[in-house]
Amino acid sequence: YADALAWTEDSLKMNESFGALQLKARLLAEMGRRDEAITTAERAIQVGKAAQPAANTAGLEATLKEWRGGK
Repeated sequence: YADALAWTEDSLKMNESFGALQLKARLLAEMGRRDEAITTAERAIQVGKAAQPAANTAGLEATLKEWRGGK
């Protein structure tokens, strides 16, 4: 997961997108870094809703709810 996270972070330096932030959040969660995953998912949802057209954030919102409940 560490390599994938590094590549995702490089991508985010060029362009902060919902897809890249969502991927980073999921990678962090898989790595056991739940607090960072939650923060990143929250940012992803903000970016996704602000995008034109808006991204479908429903799946990540449901996952975020699970992560928060499992803290």
